[in-house]
Amino acid sequence: MKVLIMSFDQALKKVKTGSIERIHVLYGSQRFLMDEYIQELSKQVLDEETADFNFERYELSENPIEQAIEAAETLPFMGERRLIIANDATFLTGQKSTSKVEHDLSALERYVQDPVDYSVFVLLIHQDKLDERKKVVKELKKSGRLISCQALKENELVPWLIERAQMYQVVMTDEGAALLVQLVGGQLQMLQKELEKVAQYVGKGGKITPDEIRELVTKTVEQDVFSLIEHVVHSRLQPAFQTLQELLKRNEEPIKILFLLARQFRIIFRVKEMERKGYTQSQMAQTIGIHPYVAKLAVQQSKRFTSEQLLLILDQLAEADYEMKIGKKDKPLVLEMFFIQLSQYK
Repeated sequence: MKVLIMSFDQALKKVKTGSIERIHVLYGSQRFLMDEYIQELSKQVLDEETADFNFERYELSENPIEQAIEAAETLPFMGERRLIIANDATFLTGQKSTSKVEHDLSALERYVQDPVDYSVFVLLIHQDKLDERKKVVKELKKSGRLISCQALKENELVPWLIERAQMYQVVMTDEGAALLVQLVGGQLQMLQKELEKVAQYVGKGGKITPDEIRELVTKTVEQDVFSLIEHVVHSRLQPAFQTLQELLKRNEEPIKILFLLARQFRIIFRVKEMERKGYTQSQMAQTIGIHPYVAKLAVQQSKRFTSEQLLLILDQLAEADYEMKIGKKDKPLVLEMFFIQLSQYK
């Protein structure tokens, strides 16, 4: 029985082994994954000498789907196969298109049922859901040609990084991957870039632990906010204000800094309450949807505060958010005032 919807990693592995379907439908919000997939398809499908003749990309907001299908049905020039990319197939979703281009879906249905064997046809859809009421979507799903490129949840990022590390022939520990996510955030392109850098540093057969991550990872706003909280937790108020000023000098958006602070303090409060109820760190991680190493760090941070203090801090963060959004006070000043309040919890 064929898989109805294939994960991105499964699909990419198939392509790398040369097992390539004639039709691929990539959908989701992660354009980084789509670009990576197309790059690998190009390596496998096209000859370097004739690639320019046998690769075509159509923007479906400007071109009808029939043009892309016609290109797919055109014989390769001086090569064995063609690669046709049809981008932004919004008509396969429930979203209303702003384009005035009319698409003949019956032509696409016919092609899906009987695609030529000398072309690889790729549809890209930058939405997380398809309209499964449409006949052509049902046909694509039935044939197992749908590939999910949706945003990964926080607890899916660590396994993704560990598996990615194997591509560089290095071992990445759970703790190293979790810290990288904690410091960099959930942007796959940034995570990939930092992983590649650290993998080159440790070399083939090497091991990536939190020590290598702390030493080599480029500073991000997420990392600096994490440092801010660590400084406050350990009563290092002067470094906390210095880090805040560095962020503001880099023109980081104050409301984003506030959002990241609120997210971390919500986690700290939740693990504080769960620890009181007897939850293990593993249970906390599973319930909240974070990695056990992140839960461990949050437990350590929670010991600095009482539950009442954490509730008050969350109220202060909500008030700061309100003040920023209504323009009641200067945004950097709101942040500074919050840290002055935070410094009182000793």
